[in-house]
Amino acid sequence: MKVLILLFCQTVLVVCQYKQREACLLEGQVFYKQSGESGECRNLLERGPCGRGHQLVLGEGYEGVCRKIPSCEGEEVKIVNIKHGAVCSCILGKVGIHGKCQTIFSNGLCASGEILLPANYGLSDGECPAEFSCKSTDTCDSFAKAKKELLEISEDLKLSSHIQSLYCDTNESMICCPNGPNASKSLISPEMIVNSFKVSSKTQCLPNPCNPGVSWPWMQEGKSTCVKMSAEVRYCSGVVIKNGTTLECHDDPSEEDDFFALAPITNQKCGRRKIWSPYHQRCVRIF
Repeated sequence: MKVLILLFCQTVLVVCQYKQREACLLEGQVFYKQSGESGECRNLLERGPCGRGHQLVLGEGYEGVCRKIPSCEGEEVKIVNIKHGAVCSCILGKVGIHGKCQTIFSNGLCASGEILLPANYGLSDGECPAEFSCKSTDTCDSFAKAKKELLEISEDLKLSSHIQSLYCDTNESMICCPNGPNASKSLISPEMIVNSFKVSSKTQCLPNPCNPGVSWPWMQEGKSTCVKMSAEVRYCSGVVIKNGTTLECHDDPSEEDDFFALAPITNQKCGRRKIWSPYHQRCVRIF
């Protein structure tokens, strides 16, 4: 009987830690546990319990570890990278091309009359994160595994909401499914949760796919759309953001808005892939 109770307690502990690890990632944080402690969610890319010059990043098992952090210059910011802990990348709303951060949804380095758009931009299909593609829920093994796991852990609300954010059609019959070697991994595994936050760096120069002179291409909640724009957006060198129903150009990168926002991560209403930083007193990119 004692052996059975011990096995039950160990199983409950593993399940609870499993859920807590995923819950932290969905909040844009990381599960960190010191020896002898139960562990808690901590902000990524902040010093926290780390020594001078080090910050919390994702380590093995997608839990928090302390690593030395690179120093970024210009318009680049630190973002989480599994292999290196953290790397420098352009702020959200820009993409690195030929060594410079170029503004997406603006003319950028494109020819006259063209707009620099994400490579997966398209008005007909749902949009998915990098290394994911829109597939039927009936043919996505990752989705099937996630559904089974959700039933086993009593339909965890945060994980269920994450699945909802990956549907790529209005009828919920299509879902963003991992490609290649990740095709059989559960959508709610730590690895796939982190991968779903990755922004594709691939772009293309295209003529305005919307009604020229009336509307401008944009992505809202992961979906391609057309919205009104102010005149300065066309040749914006800052970051294009949506203010109400109109696109505007923000010249101050430190005030980047909810670019590609899908759902608020904290009560500070930061966009997906960002988190509120008490130190900087603003939303900062972490993925």
